[in-house]
Amino acid sequence: MAWKRSRVRIPPGPPNLSNTYRYFTSQHPRVESEPFPAGYRHFPRYEEEVVRQLTAESLVKGHWVVAPNRRNEALDCRVYASAAASIYGINRFTGKHWHELEQLLPAPAAQPESAA
Repeated sequence: MAWKRSRVRIPPGPPNLSNTYRYFTSQHPRVESEPFPAGYRHFPRYEEEVVRQLTAESLVKGHWVVAPNRRNEALDCRVYASAAASIYGINRFTGKHWHELEQLLPAPAAQPESAA
């Protein structure tokens, strides 16, 4: 059952830390032609500190606990971004949706030829 708070309708099973960590374990397709699994997380080449922040919390007796002396801002931002994507339905986009949005982008400007 969905619940309301501050006039925002939150669907059942809102994005949370458990879902975020669950998607960290998604496997990259072994064959290039295979699609990525639903929920797969694409990461750029993060610095070590960002990865440490993303893994700063652990589930202890049913509660998420930040490890001592660890920062977790990157993880919080990731969870908030997932919640926003859920609220606006972006987390349910298919390849077709992304392709339609891509078609709305202006064409890249032509690069001027360099004088030789």
